[in-house]
Amino acid sequence: KNIKDAYVFIGQVNLRELNFNESLKNFNAALMLDSRDKESLIGIASVYIELEKSKDALEYASKGVSLYPRVVEFRLHEAFIYENMLRQYEVALVKY
Repeated sequence: KNIKDAYVFIGQVNLRELNFNESLKNFNAALMLDSRDKESLIGIASVYIELEKSKDALEYASKGVSLYPRVVEFRLHEAFIYENMLRQYEVALVKY
């Protein structure tokens, strides 16, 4: 397809292999080419969840919700972060 899709694919492979630094590098490269790329935003949020960086994870999940309000995966990431990482249960309930 194109170079952005290649970066996204490699980022997803890196994420599955728990190679978080390389995953971030590839997802960010894809975002440089398309700042609204859904898969990269979800991927980066997922990496930060795995790294237990709640603030960074929430930033990307929330950006995804803003850009793509009908994509449920972003909302689920947000709710997960509020529930399991930030322990803000009332906020999590609203997000679910």
